[in-house]
Formats: sequence, C-alpha cells, structure tokens
Amino acid sequence: PDSTGLCAGDSLVLHTKGTDVVQWIGDIAGLNSTTDANPVAQPPQTAHYQVVGSDAYACFSDTAAITVTVLPLPTVNGGGNVEVLAGEPISLAATGSSDIVKWEWTPAVYLSCTDCAQPVCTPKKPELYQVIVTNDVGCHARDSVQVKLLCVEAHVRIPEGFSPNGDGHNDRFSILGIGEVDHLVIYDRWGVKVFERDHFYTADLGNQWDGNFHGQPTATGVYVYFVQMSCPSGGSFIRKGTLVLVR
Repeated sequence: PDSTGLCAGDSLVLHTKGTDVVQWIGDIAGLNSTTDANPVAQPPQTAHYQVVGSDAYACFSDTAAITVTVLPLPTVNGGGNVEVLAGEPISLAATGSSDIVKWEWTPAVYLSCTDCAQPVCTPKKPELYQVIVTNDVGCHARDSVQVKLLCVEAHVRIPEGFSPNGDGHNDRFSILGIGEVDHLVIYDRWGVKVFERDHFYTADLGNQWDGNFHGQPTATGVYVYFVQMSCPSGGSFIRKGTLVLVR
C-alpha cells in the first residue's frame, strides 16, 4: 500500500515484489536491512520509505514508496500496590490518558467490573492484576497492581457449622477473614480424621471441606477442628473448636 500505520514500538514487514534486486534509500530509520525485499520496519517516528528495484542485470529499475505512520500509545497507571484484609473491599485507582476507549482487567476475579477504570476488589487471596487499555487508534498500554492481604488475628472467623446438602448455600466449611492457612485438620466424634490440608488459600474450593470422607457423605453431627495460621508480617496463632454438620 501507499501508506499504513502501526503503534509506537511495534514492527511490521514491508513487502516488495517484481524485481530481483532491491535497495531501500533515503529514510531508512528502523529498517533491519536495506537490501532485503521484505525488511522488518520499526520506525521511531512516522517514516517515508523508498525502495528501488531492478533486474539482476541492472537493465531497468523502478521506485516504490510507502509512508508508515507511527500511532501514539495511551498511558495508564495502575495506581500502585495495595493491602487489604481478606474479604474486605478496596478500590483499584487506575488512571489513564484521555484517548482511552477501552479498559480490561485480568484476571477477572474478585472485581466489581473488568471493563472500568477503578473496579472495587474484594480479594480472598493475593492477586497480581494487569490493566490493559486501548485508545481511539487501537493502540494498547498496560500496567500491573499487586493486591496483598493483611492479616489480623481478630478478623479471623470460623463458622460454627455448615450444611452440605447441595442447595448452593453454606455447602462447604471454610475459614473466613484470612487468605492463607498453614494447617487444618478435622476429626469426627470418634477421633477419625475426615479432612486435612496444609498451606492453602481458603478461597480455593478444593481446600474447603464439602462434608465427604473418602468420597462418601459423612453423618450429621459434631466435628472437631484444629487450625494453625500465621501472618506474613510475623506471628502465628491457633484456633480449635467444634462445628456442626447438618444435612
């Protein structure tokens, strides 16, 4: 084509055909070769490339040209890393240039929206979020935000019971108010160990007890738990007690 565009920092291949020998002349900034029929161009700014083509014996020549317009990138700032208690909401305060027409947050977990500038995050475990923005000419920019979990012993909550009956409500036993647990073990009334996990995030469903033991539903009744937890800032603590399983 006579002209094309690309986002700043991107590259593209310039295609020529119809001659045996080529020579790129004039403005060659950003070309990886001046004698290749299909060089890679990564111009630092808008460039007007010219190429002279001839046959193998230099009996004839012809000239072609293409203008590569370098399009501006948007700018985005994720707002800096944040710390919050597990399960508590906090806003991710991203800002960006006025030409932004699209926002996208990944991963799409614990966020009130993924296509907005400042979603509310209610994390259950630490996450590294990336925000990708697109401007009105289709160019992208990105930034990242680390959401870390605070740990306060007084905020840890352990339910007194649960009902794994498949109704979608309170079907699993999970520790609340903390992201990671060092050790959890649950026994039935006869001292049989029915569930155990080490070093896990409480938000992962596979680490929440579903009321089964060896693939079979356990009986309604009282069970005993023992939990060992620690905070990243230092200090460990233990909780133990009973929980009621109701079907």
